[in-house]
Amino acid sequence: MSNETAGAYCGGGGYEAGKSRTFNVPIEKLYAAFANPRIRRRWLPATFTVRTATPNKAMRITWSDKTIVTFAFLRRGSEKSTVTAVQQKLPDRSAVDAVKKMWTAHFEKLNQLLS
Repeated sequence: MSNETAGAYCGGGGYEAGKSRTFNVPIEKLYAAFANPRIRRRWLPATFTVRTATPNKAMRITWSDKTIVTFAFLRRGSEKSTVTAVQQKLPDRSAVDAVKKMWTAHFEKLNQLLS
């Protein structure tokens, strides 16, 4: 299951884009795929810095291009969970479209890894 939020202009902070996906795994396993660098490299080959993390709830990172990505994790029962990625400080609408496509691809690769 996949969901998108529209790209929105956020004033002086630029644009933001969001993407959600529900996975058929417990929230602990989904969160570990983000928090564990060894697992994360298998589906997200990107350079970034983890700024803050609350286990099984949230993570905030600074992407290599200085954009900010916030992940929110939500339990959907014992065997399902959802993550929402919101990327901020995007320069324009074309970057919003590119980010949505990028997260769709990353989440698909993550789904394959978790299945």
